[in-house]
Amino acid sequence: LMMDRLADKPLTMLPTGVQDLTLASFRQVSGDHLGVARNLLQSKNVPEDHTFGVSTTADDIGVGRLIHGFYSAAEQSPDEDLGCCTVRGKRNFLNAEPMGIPTVRNDIVPPRHRSVANSTNYGDEHNARGLIAPGKFQHKGVEDDDFFLRRSPEELLDILRRSAPEISHADFDEVFARAVELHGDGDTSSASAEALMVAYADFKAAKVQPPSSVPILFGGPPLTVR
Repeated sequence: LMMDRLADKPLTMLPTGVQDLTLASFRQVSGDHLGVARNLLQSKNVPEDHTFGVSTTADDIGVGRLIHGFYSAAEQSPDEDLGCCTVRGKRNFLNAEPMGIPTVRNDIVPPRHRSVANSTNYGDEHNARGLIAPGKFQHKGVEDDDFFLRRSPEELLDILRRSAPEISHADFDEVFARAVELHGDGDTSSASAEALMVAYADFKAAKVQPPSSVPILFGGPPLTVR
């Protein structure tokens, strides 16, 4: 405990400092003291049952009534004008012609280049399944409908040669003829990429030498390809 004593004069104490009483009282009240709760600047001259703060409003509705509910059957029933027009001079009536603008605009052609600020639904947006489980080629800008789009033989040959460059024109003509048969609509000038993939898979399977007991024939029953 020699910290409070003068270094050059042992066994002595520091002189008492004289300061303003207001400043000393403020430090005593607002400061933190060891082993004593901090003074919250509240008066101590209050009775023992005194409670600080504003009392809550008198309300007999407790938590139990809020959880279980206390509304009558009439208060829980829907309003009488629910689903009805309340504007004077206008009433709900049935009409053969729909009124207003539909939410899904199937009645107009969507623009070729759509702006990001265009929030109109033209009926070509994905549903919840498409958002949760998108197609495996959508990250490359290829939609599922692109596989079912009818294309010319030249375009299909160019697409097929990207993955099978060894295919000849004669083999492609055979695959393309099979793809046309899968559509079954009589149009021999075009086919879809989906039908071409199915026809090419049958063509490759027919080229493989099958076991003698399991013959594989190229062709088979027509498949349903839209």
